[in-house]
Amino acid sequence: MKHRIQSDSQLVVVGVVIGFWKLDGHIKIKPLTSNHHRFDIGNIVIIENRKFKITSSIKNKNNLVYVKFAGVSTRSDVEGFYRKNIYIGIEQIDELPDGTFYYFQLIGIEVWTHKEVLLGNIVEILKSSANDVFVVQNGSGNETLIPAVKETILDVDVKSNKMLVKYI
Repeated sequence: MKHRIQSDSQLVVVGVVIGFWKLDGHIKIKPLTSNHHRFDIGNIVIIENRKFKITSSIKNKNNLVYVKFAGVSTRSDVEGFYRKNIYIGIEQIDELPDGTFYYFQLIGIEVWTHKEVLLGNIVEILKSSANDVFVVQNGSGNETLIPAVKETILDVDVKSNKMLVKYI
């Protein structure tokens, strides 16, 4: 099943093709999602603006997934997907509880202090053992690290693209 999609659709990256498996068109995926069912049989994913239905899915102990798509029968059918991102439509993401956000919702958001000073935009989110850390970059390229803890993050308004933080 290969269908072209509109380029203006909102998409979310959920994985990346890192290799191939077998000669029958299986691809090896590194998931970029915590949803373990994202690559289950029957699900639809998007690569290179084409929709594919998953017909085979094998998860291994190294957190990799091997999938095969409907209409794909040889390795040459998928070789062009190497290092390509795998997307889903934004309408396929699960709703989160209030006060929690997907990373893609926070990347690019403006970060303001409680004293109304613009620190910059979130350009990266680092995982640490204690909590996530937002990397905020200003117009000059200087970076500020903001811990993603409730004592620091005062408000997040994704619709207005604004985060308010307590900053000393």
